[in-house]
Amino acid sequence: MKTVPGLALASFLAATPAWAQSGLEVSGQVDFGARNYFESGLYAGQSSARSFGVLGFSLDGGTSLSNGGDVAFSFSGLMEEGNDRAYYNIERLYYRHAFTGWDILVGFNTENWGVVQSQSVLNVMNPRANADPVAGDTLLGTPMVNVNVYSGAGTFSLYALTGFVEPFYGGQRSRFRAPIIPDYESTVFEEGSGRHLDYALRYSNSFSVGESDIDVGLSYFNGTDRSATCSTTGTGATSCTDAILTALGNPPGSPAAGSSTDAFFAFLGANANSATVAAASAVPVPGLRAFYQEIEQVGLSTAFTRNDLQLRFEGMYRDTSSGSYFAGVVGGDYTFNDAFGGPGSLTMAVEYLYDDRSAAQGIPLFEDDVFLGLQYRFNNQLDTAIDFSVFHDLSTEAKLYRLGVSSRINDRIGVALNASAVDTSGFDDPLAFVGSDDFVELIFSAYF
Repeated sequence: MKTVPGLALASFLAATPAWAQSGLEVSGQVDFGARNYFESGLYAGQSSARSFGVLGFSLDGGTSLSNGGDVAFSFSGLMEEGNDRAYYNIERLYYRHAFTGWDILVGFNTENWGVVQSQSVLNVMNPRANADPVAGDTLLGTPMVNVNVYSGAGTFSLYALTGFVEPFYGGQRSRFRAPIIPDYESTVFEEGSGRHLDYALRYSNSFSVGESDIDVGLSYFNGTDRSATCSTTGTGATSCTDAILTALGNPPGSPAAGSSTDAFFAFLGANANSATVAAASAVPVPGLRAFYQEIEQVGLSTAFTRNDLQLRFEGMYRDTSSGSYFAGVVGGDYTFNDAFGGPGSLTMAVEYLYDDRSAAQGIPLFEDDVFLGLQYRFNNQLDTAIDFSVFHDLSTEAKLYRLGVSSRINDRIGVALNASAVDTSGFDDPLAFVGSDDFVELIFSAYF
């Protein structure tokens, strides 16, 4: 389902009664700047090392209606010249009506169930933009009907997903991609068209125990996975990893079809180099297509807060036709107020990420990793902040570094410096596939 935000907004406002538009509130921002890649892309079709212009926008608004309901919209988009890095996101476009003890929402919306800082494993209803799959996690809006019932025992939520929005994946020119990519223009759904009704249930509640607060969320999803794996029908492969080995010509010593991801990366670590991987990226795998499988997922999130300390856990158990697996994140953070003798605050976070999926269910970036994060907020009028984090693989020693520095220049203009870098010793870790995509970018934002 592809929808142009401008047309959606026009239709939305046209359907809203004129008497309701008088109270319409709208705000937004335009982002512009440049991103510089330090190295030329490793794969066929990727750009050389140089700077590219970046343009983005967001538009938010809403109004209350005289019948007691309200409407809201939020659109965003991003375009990076020359690298197939562009998407449009209808994050929100809904009508909501509140009644005594319950409410109902109809339209596009996003639901963020995650509680961790590193990378959530719970968000299953909304696809991801994937513009920076290792550096961000932008959720795309999904059409739904959502009913929430509020009681003293907690909040009970029911979601009926009435449409399927395909994630943004880019193409051959994209940075942050695998050497072999499936055909995203000819997708395969496990249950026919993928347009049938999916549903989810969630229970959430908050408790106070002395000076501590505990938040709990329990969820269930049944439907089409919003992240694609590989359909290998007709390719002679049984997974995405097998497809890569097929493109390499199944060299001597390569793992047998259906082997684990550990065996796959052990082989690559011992045998692959930049030249062989680059050569494989130029070899098409006929019949390799994006595949959306049917899943059932049970998820749990908890957050314990006491003063400046927060401890967090989120995990999910997923059942698919190709097997079941568990993924989870556990950790927490502590905030030091008035850090370094000034008004600023320093937050230090530590989390552990685990994922035991098989090769048939895709390749996780973080399956046995530790996340370390530092955030310093100056708590000044310009809202200046510095964020630094690193993912460290405990098995391969691969590391992903991220840096973000942001501040307002005045009430109308802001500036941000962002950077990402990967450190690997070979192709024994999935991060090695984006090892040539280190970047730094400078973005200015104009608010209105």
